[in-house]
Amino acid sequence: MKNRSKSNQLEEMDSYKKLREIEKKMQENENVIFSLTSFVDGKLDDSDYNGIMKECMDLQAEINNELVKKTLSVKL
Repeated sequence: MKNRSKSNQLEEMDSYKKLREIEKKMQENENVIFSLTSFVDGKLDDSDYNGIMKECMDLQAEINNELVKKTLSVKL
């Protein structure tokens, strides 16, 4: 009984109510931060074109080598 009354007194205090509201807002903000971080990480993965760029550069180098070979063989 004594604990219940102390608990009720605590819940009725303005500072306790404000603290609970702040804790709730902090938890909501943590959830938003996690969601945004996950979103940004996903977008970074989607926009990583280094592999495609390397493939294109390799293909371009191969085409240039073939063109050089054909040009040299025509001149000879």
